[in-house]
Amino acid sequence: MSKRKSMPGSTMSFIDAMSCGLGAAILIFFIIDFKSGSASGGDIEQQITELETQIQEYSRLNSDLGEEISATQTLVSRLASATADATFANANLEIDNSDAASLNAAVSAQLEEALKKQGAEVAKPEPALQGQLLGIKVQGPRIAILFDVSASMSESQIIDVIIAQATGPGALAQGKKWGQSRRLANWIVDQVPEGSQFDLIAFSEKAKSLSGGYIAKSNAKAVNALKADVIKAVPNGGTNLSAAVRYVSAMSPPPTNVYLVTDGLPTQQIGGRGGVGGCKAKSEYVSGRCRANLLVTAQQSWSRDLQIDVFLLHLEGDSKAAPYYYAWARRTGGVLFSPSQSWP
Repeated sequence: MSKRKSMPGSTMSFIDAMSCGLGAAILIFFIIDFKSGSASGGDIEQQITELETQIQEYSRLNSDLGEEISATQTLVSRLASATADATFANANLEIDNSDAASLNAAVSAQLEEALKKQGAEVAKPEPALQGQLLGIKVQGPRIAILFDVSASMSESQIIDVIIAQATGPGALAQGKKWGQSRRLANWIVDQVPEGSQFDLIAFSEKAKSLSGGYIAKSNAKAVNALKADVIKAVPNGGTNLSAAVRYVSAMSPPPTNVYLVTDGLPTQQIGGRGGVGGCKAKSEYVSGRCRANLLVTAQQSWSRDLQIDVFLLHLEGDSKAAPYYYAWARRTGGVLFSPSQSWP
């Protein structure tokens, strides 16, 4: 038999083929890793760029802040300088005022000395003439003093009256205006002539004599007791001027002069609200028109021959009171006087 020809063998073994495949796979992984590394480097560069931008922005803000601090320091320095100048000017002003006061005192002393050398006397008001200086002279053989003791006589501000009413009668008695009212009532008593008689009538919703009728000014014991009662009085309730007018009309013998101490238009009438134009029955609110009509109604029974002088204290928001009381006093030959809150 002829031998079978052997085929020529391959120059690449199986293991070589596997090694080539593995190398190719490894090369592919290297390529992938290289591309991935390139992408990460790009992100880092972008972040570095952003950080540099932020640093530049912070630097700009820091520069602006430095400028603001510098401006603030300059302003503080100017204020300190202005304060020092003001202090210096104030000190000089005080010195000037002191010098002016000293000069004024010296001139006054020289003037008084010159008048004395000429036999002249410096005029000084006599205590008995104080009422005349005010335009009101307390006079007459029989005097009636109408003393408003309503709640509004406690304070000049409505809100303060409301708060005091809510607190209690004791708070009303502590009111600043009430202190003035009591001093004023006693001031009128002090001005009554020695030979006269007087009756002090307190009124709010009703009228009642605090003196128990006419008492002589010469009765020092009765006068002092009455003035003590005035100090103890407590304001309360509304203002019924008609009740006071009726009391005066019923006095026997009738008074020759009447002095009214009040702070505004009345708020009540005899028999309650209603029956007078502008007044609503059973209403807690009393309009300005109603109050004006209540005053007009009270005046209707007043004799034109009976002079009335009015002391009108301040009450917030009661602007119509002054012209109405002025007209009433003028018709009878009397005077309206509205004292400052510190008088008497």
